[in-house]
Amino acid sequence: MTNKLELLQKLRRVDEVLLLELLEISSEELVDAFLDNQKELRLPALVSKYTPSVYQLLGLKDLPLITNGSVIDKLHYDHGLTRDTIKKLPELLEKPVMVFDSDTKGDGSLVVVLDVFARGLPVLAVIRPNSKYGNIDVNFMVSAYPKDKPNKINQWIDDGLL
Repeated sequence: MTNKLELLQKLRRVDEVLLLELLEISSEELVDAFLDNQKELRLPALVSKYTPSVYQLLGLKDLPLITNGSVIDKLHYDHGLTRDTIKKLPELLEKPVMVFDSDTKGDGSLVVVLDVFARGLPVLAVIRPNSKYGNIDVNFMVSAYPKDKPNKINQWIDDGLL
């Protein structure tokens, strides 16, 4: 049992080192690496070295904003976003159309309406604030997807989540 715990701790440290190394790689390069199957999808992917100021005004700490390869993979292959659009995620997150408190999560997650459409639907990103990746403090983009029922956005406004 102790050996397994030690191994898990070593793996976590390796992932932390990897995340620190990712801070030196552009998000555009990472998108290409994940979509070209050069990286394992469970690995972290840097969206931005810092948290955009709009989210800091809403209470998020200025931390690296990360996601993982599976989110990038799903955006492209399941939801139809182009490679170039995914590469623009940092810019899209800098200038959201709207930001809502999550109506389903109790962890302070934010639902961000991005200024982009996929298959004719607005694309949302969900950011879990003040998270941990190993021992590293991050804000984590847990998901991004086209909203299949865009009228739900009006309901969020009516519910005071904006």
